[in-house]
Amino acid sequence: MAEAGLILLTLLVGGMCAYIPAELPFLLPFVFNPIVFLGCLLLGLWYWRGLRRLAETPGRVRQGFFWLGLLGTWFVLQTHFEYLAQHMFFLNRAQALMLG
Repeated sequence: MAEAGLILLTLLVGGMCAYIPAELPFLLPFVFNPIVFLGCLLLGLWYWRGLRRLAETPGRVRQGFFWLGLLGTWFVLQTHFEYLAQHMFFLNRAQALMLG
């Protein structure tokens, strides 16, 4: 059931990016990449699921850094930031720093 939901969500976001890209908010993909989309989504779900199963969870700071890293990866690869980074060198360097 969850797999069908993920596939449906991926198709929905991909369709919106293909047919109404100008009307989408800044945080949705500029050019949709289903591998990055599913990778970030699944990684977040697996981490959240693992946290629920642990007897002793990591500290809030460590969890916060994980979520910030995942959101940063999403931001530089899937939003309109990607388009800007292709045309502005300093943003391209910031993107490389985030991915590194």
